[in-house]
Amino acid sequence: MFKKIIGLVTILVLFVGLFSLSTLSRAQELSSQKFIDDFTFDKEEVQVGQNLKLSFEFSEKEEYDLKSGDTLTLTLPPELRGFHTDFPLKDANGTSFGMVHVVDDQIQIVFNDTVEKLLNIRGKFVVTAQAQGVESGESKEVTTNFGKETIPSKTVTIHNPEGGGETPDIFFYKTGDILPEDPSTIRWFLNFNINEQELPDQPIRLTDKFGQGMVMKDKVLELRFSNGQTFTAEEFNDSGYGSIKLEKTGLDIEISGGFLSKKNLIVYYEAEITEFGHMLESFDNYYKLDYNDLSGVVEDSSGATVTNISYGGEIIGELPKKSELKIIKYVVGQPDERIKNVTFSLYTANNTLLADDLVTNETGEVLVTDLPEGTYYIKETAAPANVIFDSEQEYWFSIQSGNEKGILLAVGNERDDTPTVFRGEKVWVDDNNANQKRPESIIVNLLRNGMKIAKQEVISSEEGQWLYAFEDLEKYDGEGNLYQYTVSEEPVPHYESSIQDSTIINTYIKEETGSKEDEHFDPEGITAEHETPVQSGKKEKLMKPIDKTAEKQKKLPNTGEKVTSLTALFWLLYVLGSYMCCYRFVKINEIPFK
Repeated sequence: MFKKIIGLVTILVLFVGLFSLSTLSRAQELSSQKFIDDFTFDKEEVQVGQNLKLSFEFSEKEEYDLKSGDTLTLTLPPELRGFHTDFPLKDANGTSFGMVHVVDDQIQIVFNDTVEKLLNIRGKFVVTAQAQGVESGESKEVTTNFGKETIPSKTVTIHNPEGGGETPDIFFYKTGDILPEDPSTIRWFLNFNINEQELPDQPIRLTDKFGQGMVMKDKVLELRFSNGQTFTAEEFNDSGYGSIKLEKTGLDIEISGGFLSKKNLIVYYEAEITEFGHMLESFDNYYKLDYNDLSGVVEDSSGATVTNISYGGEIIGELPKKSELKIIKYVVGQPDERIKNVTFSLYTANNTLLADDLVTNETGEVLVTDLPEGTYYIKETAAPANVIFDSEQEYWFSIQSGNEKGILLAVGNERDDTPTVFRGEKVWVDDNNANQKRPESIIVNLLRNGMKIAKQEVISSEEGQWLYAFEDLEKYDGEGNLYQYTVSEEPVPHYESSIQDSTIINTYIKEETGSKEDEHFDPEGITAEHETPVQSGKKEKLMKPIDKTAEKQKKLPNTGEKVTSLTALFWLLYVLGSYMCCYRFVKINEIPFK
């Protein structure tokens, strides 16, 4: 038996492995395919630390149809570091064909199932890399085909000039950059008293303002002095050396008179790029500086610009193949918001039903193949509860022999996204609180599909009504199914609760009190007691009559069950049967006793 189990497990593992391999084999790395048609660098020469834009063009080839899960991986040379980005490849209608991922030395495209529904897929995309890896004072020609023999090689020259030279004869400058590992952040640097010149005992004031597309990051700012002192904004405000005020769109700095004499200061802070900012080509930052040098008052105003990184792509594909119909179901006004689980029926022009089970998939699409030449129409017959549709609306199309492409029908529907409200009231059945047991408030729980999601404390209004309302509730789940809302109530002492729809009814429970007639006195001086809970939470001991007949019956020591002749007979037969089974087993298998 053990060997049989091992064998079955082994077969199961092999089967699962083969199934997984067969599934993975559909998708492949496009290394051997001439998928990339061309690529270009936006510059022929660049310095270390500068950015380089890489543009690629690609297309599907006749010898290979793209499949869901297909990937193309491009490897950057060591001298180029890609900016970390992820972006979709979409067509003009917002349909995604896949994603482009860039991390350090790798660019990867992963295609989804949209590529299996269209023909002649082609497109382009752009990414940005930063030049690095060239020694100071040297230049290097970098030739690459990104590790693909099917891509023609191209060359860019990277220079790294020697540093040094004279320090510029200026008091202040501003600069910024974006790092490859964090392309959503701009680093800004404000550099004061570069040459550490002597300054009079007068304050220095700087106002720094952002252009569009960025906001200040919280708690990132740091002040670094050439004598080794460093401060956060809070520490600097507490130091007595000056003050700094941060806003979402910039900052104001004042440095106390004489403190910066013969010292250099670098103020470092970060700005986060907004959603709108990602669409800009560059980011501008402006400043106004007032200070005194030994010759008098100096006013300076200027700015700095950081170039945004470039990334993005576009893609197109042609309609379905000849004799095919593809239905796309979308939300009106949101073409990229697709609707799944919508059912259509397909009819001929003479109203003959051909299919009544055409259901849109996860991407809101359904494909009908091998349609003969002729005229047809479809009707929408079912949809999720939050989709508004007209079941009588007909959508006509024709398949003609001269057509080289199939038919695409885009059907839009309104979707009910309005919130709902659940209201109810509390009704008391207690003779208008005659016993003064009604509480000042109750707790009502809201349940969605049987799960508690909220609670509310309910009190009496001035008119004596106990009303509750849960507002701004989601009406449908992610599948478009209507949520079922109900309520429950936390237990109320002295009352029994019942619920009818949204009305909670609390009925007063009359307290039962014991009488002398209920008491029983045992002439032998023995009484039996049982505890009955009461609404105060304490326990009241009541006299309980003793059943002398039951007391005289014999009980098992631990369980208290009565011993009967039938029970004794059952256990006797059980022991005897067990003995016979064991004896039979030993005789048949000739097991020797030792």
